[in-house]
Amino acid sequence: MLAVEALAGGHPGDVLNLGTGRGTSVRQFVDAVGLARGRPVPTVEADRRAGDPAAIWADPARAASVLGWRARYGLTEIVETAIRWHAGHPDGYGPSSLTVSAGADRARSPVADGVR
Repeated sequence: MLAVEALAGGHPGDVLNLGTGRGTSVRQFVDAVGLARGRPVPTVEADRRAGDPAAIWADPARAASVLGWRARYGLTEIVETAIRWHAGHPDGYGPSSLTVSAGADRARSPVADGVR
C-alpha cells in the first residue's frame, strides 16, 4: 500500500528492490522449508552452474528512502507463512476466491480468461 500511496501522492513511479538486504543460500532456504514442513526436503547436491552468481540479494535502501519501507519478516517467518497459506489453499487463488464485480456473471482473471 505504501507504493499506491506514493503514486497517489504524485510520485512518478520507480523500480524498487524489496528484501532484507542479506543474502540467503539455497541450502538455508531448503532448510527453512524443511523446518516449516516438519520434515526434510529431499535434495540432490550439485556444483553451481556456469554463470550462476556466487551471491545475490536485494538492496532495499531505495525502498526505505522513497517509501519508508523496511522488511519486517525474515526467511523463517516468510517460509512458514507461505507453507500455511498453501496448505489452506491447495488450489491457489481459484475462481471461487475472486471477487465478482457488480453486474458480472463471473470473476475475471488472466487465468480464467485463458491467458497464462
